[in-house]
This record gives sequence, structure tokens and C-alpha cells, in this order.
Amino acid sequence: MAEGTEPSGPRGRWAAPAAQASLLVAAALAAYWNSFDVPLQFDDLVLISDNPAVHAPELSLEQLSRAASGFPFHRWLPYATFAANHAVHGLRPFGYHLVNWALHAGNALLVALVARQLLAALRFEDVRARRRTATIAGLLFALHPVHTQAVTYVVQRMTSLGTAFALASVALWLAARSAGGARRLALAAAAVGAAYLAVACKENFAILPALVLFLEWVLDPGLAGEIARRWKPWAAAAVLLAGIAAALAWTYAGDYRAARADIDIPASHRLLSQGRILFHYLSLLALPLPGRLHVDYAYAASTGLFAPPSTALGLAGLGGLVALTLSSVRRAPLVSLALGWFLLALAIEQSVLPIDLVFEHRLYFASIGILLLAAASAVRWLRAPTFAAWAVAAPVLVLLGVGTAVRNAQWHDPLALYLDPVSVGPRFARSLFAAGNHLVSEKRYAEGEQVLRRAIELDPANPAPYVDLGNLALDLGRPEDAERWYLTALSRAGPHPQVFYNLGIALRRQKRHAEAERAYQSALRLRPDLTDARVEIAILRDAAGDTAAALAALDEAIRRDPGSPLALENRALILARLGRDPEALADASRAERLTAGEAAALGVLAKVHQAAGRAQAASASAEAALRKDPNNEDAREVVGRK
Repeated sequence: MAEGTEPSGPRGRWAAPAAQASLLVAAALAAYWNSFDVPLQFDDLVLISDNPAVHAPELSLEQLSRAASGFPFHRWLPYATFAANHAVHGLRPFGYHLVNWALHAGNALLVALVARQLLAALRFEDVRARRRTATIAGLLFALHPVHTQAVTYVVQRMTSLGTAFALASVALWLAARSAGGARRLALAAAAVGAAYLAVACKENFAILPALVLFLEWVLDPGLAGEIARRWKPWAAAAVLLAGIAAALAWTYAGDYRAARADIDIPASHRLLSQGRILFHYLSLLALPLPGRLHVDYAYAASTGLFAPPSTALGLAGLGGLVALTLSSVRRAPLVSLALGWFLLALAIEQSVLPIDLVFEHRLYFASIGILLLAAASAVRWLRAPTFAAWAVAAPVLVLLGVGTAVRNAQWHDPLALYLDPVSVGPRFARSLFAAGNHLVSEKRYAEGEQVLRRAIELDPANPAPYVDLGNLALDLGRPEDAERWYLTALSRAGPHPQVFYNLGIALRRQKRHAEAERAYQSALRLRPDLTDARVEIAILRDAAGDTAAALAALDEAIRRDPGSPLALENRALILARLGRDPEALADASRAERLTAGEAAALGVLAKVHQAAGRAQAASASAEAALRKDPNNEDAREVVGRK
């Protein structure tokens, strides 16, 4: 067979793509095998664990629709997938990570596909060189450590799922270029549909029309003349896209104002910072040592052209990148494509939007052009037989995979991530809040208090550490101190539902039940879906002897959040006491499933079994609870331990 030709026959035609796909999937699995049991953390807790909208008791269209309440925008699609995960396995991390890994492996395949399409359009080398280049590009994408934040951090499914649809959109558009007639129209329509689904995952993919137009400019030397000759359809398309952009801006105006109040960095400072940030991103792609990767960056914005001094150099470098992108279109189109893809993919997130200056997951889609250029450069530089080329490439790929596995191992320790020296740099307190909260949850109270007080020193206006110190006081049996901390938080932040809820707990612990219920009601006025506040009201009413009112409050809590273990556990206990054993067992069993067998749910299940006269099942559940938490009161009561 001649060099540069595809194998003939059905078997030969599919053998190479199948081998390529198997290699990419195996590589992704080798790099991420140790990520499947990483606990939910950071925004996972807010957007999944504590989000009633994605708590689906069953896999049904109704439950998925409830989670996708942001339709047609506002990231409804990833929320629907979180609800599907929850319906299948509750809050067990494994399933969420499995889906994220599958998306990443699929994206590696799509990167290889798009790479082959682009290389073919650019007439890069021969067919075998294109296939080899595409495979290396896919492997670089699958194994690169900088992508761990987009894959191992569960909520960043918004990025990885959006990337899947964005790559599908680009692939469909590239396929449409070489098709004709009705097939071309169908492929173009499918590309538009995939682009919408990408935006439904994350708003930065609204840049796709500009990216596709840029790719057309690189791939088609006559595009400028074509636009000049047939300007009316292009002008109509521009007006349509401008209208869509205006609608998006109107839709997100409220979100913009809220984010601006939370992260108030002037637009001028953001723009001044971009050169430094983009070169930092490029350095991470070139040298992705695990020690250089951080969950949160205490990245100081530039406040002037020479503050810091690297600002001017970064902006000059950024200008150079833009100039190189524009000047290389004809003489080095792959260089232009790589740099243009990188700059355009970051254009929305790295601009004037009031969001954090630096996050690694932003490189997930933006890195694809650079990785393709790296793969193509390696293939051209080596110009060696296949075996020799892979002998050189394999060690680099292995090192990247090892770096990814090492970084994934670091994700298993939330405290190591929170207390990363970069993330808790001078005047940066957010990671300290998270670290203090985690230490309190681990009952490491002295360390937790020290970290939280340091956070208050750095940012005294933020209510979060005051709330965490209140939680610490509650854990130590000091509800009066907790009350003072919560009141301080309210004085700093104004009315806040979670703070009112915590204040209610402190008041209930002091047996000030009327005041506690008023605090819970204040929380519900601010956030009607705060299920735990309704559960606390039910506990108060049950203690007062009003069982019917308690059940009504719990029924409403479960109606709003069918996946709330706390509401299900408390309703199960009341139903068991009333002799409604089948209903009680259904609630307790569902709570146990949703929590993946946590001690609290097992203890409640033990009491429900005991109330129904199932002594053996009660004992088994109680012993299982005590193995996880020897101090679980419900379980100890069932087995008669003091």
C-alpha cells in the first residue's frame, strides 16, 4: 500500500479509527482511574448536595424538567444531568465522576475528529500523518493535567459537556463544508443546534459563531472576497447574531449586577490584567507540573500599566499574539488557527465580566488549537517512521498522564486544596473560609477556629467565617455563642436565608422555640426552597404536640425537595410513631439510598424497623450505623447502648 493512502475494504476502513478510539479511551481511563471516589466539594456542595432542584427521587421527565428550570438558557442542560445522576445513585460521588470521565473521553475522540477535519482542509501532509497528528492531539487533550479541574471537579461538567457540544458543532460545520445539497443544509442545521446546546451548558460558548467564522477565514483564502460580493446574506446573519447577543445580555443582566456586587474589580483593571493571565495560561499548557495547578488563584489584578511591572509586557505580548494570528493566516495557517482558537475561546470569560480572573477549567476548550499545533509540530519535526515517532512521543504522553493522576490524587484531600499557598495568598480569604468550614465539619475545632479568625482578619466584611464560627460553637454545645456569631453575620451581610436558618437552630437549642420559628420563617421568606428550615419548623411543631402540623410541614418540604434525606428521615420517624409502617419504611429506605448509607439515615432506618417489630433488621441497620458513627443516638437507642 502506498504511503498516504487509507486501507481499502470495510475491515481496513474501520480498523484505524477503532484503534485510535480505543487508545484515546484507554489513555483517559489510565489518567483518571483514581478520580472516581473524589468527594463532592466546593461548588459541588452548593449546586448539587444542597440544591433541591437537582434532587430527583426517580429518573423521569418530570424530575429532569424540574432540574432544567433555567430553559432555554441559564445552564439548564448540565443541571438536568445532575438530576439524572441523583435519581440513579443519590449523592454517591462515583456516578458523577463516571459521567464526567465519559464526557472527557468522548471529548478526546471529538478533538481527534476535528483535528483530522482541519488538517485535511489545510492539506496538511498525507493521510497517515494527519491520522497520527490527530491521535497525538487527542492524547494530549486526554492526558493534560491542566484539564483535571474541568473533569474531576464535578460541577465543571458545565465546561466539559459544553465542550462536547461545541466540538460537535465545529465537526458538523466542517462536514457541511464538503457536503452538497440537502445534506449540507441538514449538517449546518445540526451544527447550529449543537451550538445552542453548548450555550445551554455554559454561556462562554456563545463565541462559537465567531470561532467558526475565523476557521472559515483560515481555511478559505477567498472568504473575504466572497463576503464582499455577497454582503447582504452576511449582513443579515450579523444582524441576527447581534439580536441574539442582545437577548442574551438582557437575560443575564440581573446575574451580571449580582456578580458585580460580589467581585468588584473595575473593567479597566480586568482588561489590563489579560496579557499577564493569557501568558500564564500558555505557561500551564507548556509546563503543567501538578505543583503549578491550583483550584483557586489569589490572582491580583493589574491596577496600572506598570502595576505590576509585568502588565505592560503582558499587553505587548498579547498584541504580538494577535498580530501573529493575523499575519500567519496564509504562510502558517496552523499557527494562526491555534492562536486564534485560543484567543477567541477565552474572549468572553477573559474580558470585562465580573468573574474570577483565573480558573484552569477555562483552558479545557481553549487549549484545543494549541494542542493540535503541538501535535502537528511534533509530527513534522520527527518525520520518522511510525514506530520511531511514537518512541519519542510516548514518554511525553506518559509524563502528562502521570501528572494528571498525581493531581487527581490531590483532589482527594479537600484541606490540601483549600490551604494551597497560592489560593490563600495575601488579602485572599475565600479559600480560608472553605478550609475553616471543612476543619469544623471534621471536628478539628481548634484548627478550624484559627483559620476562620485569620479569614476574618483578611476580609472582615464577609459573613461566611462568622457563620462557620457559629457552627463551631453549636458543635461545642455553646448555642449562646453561636447566636452572637450569627447575629454578627446578619449585621455584616443583611438578611440572609442560611444565616437565619442557623440562628433558628441556635435559638431552638436554647429552648426559645417561638423565636426559633420566627427565624426559620424569615429564612423561608428569603428562600422558599430552603427545605431544612421547613424540617426544623416541623420538629418544633411535633415537640409542641401538633403532629398534623408537623407532617404538613414535612410534606411541603418533600414536595419542594423530593430528594431531601433530612425531611424523609423526620417524616419516617413520625409515621413510625403513628403506626404507619409501610410509609415510614419507604421514607427511611429512600433517605438511606440518597445518602449512600450515612450513619444518620441508617439510625433512622433502624428505629423504623424497631417500631414495626422487625428486630433483626433493626439490629443490622443499627450496627451498620454505629460502625460509621459510634455516637449515633438513634442506633445506640435501638441496640440499648449507653
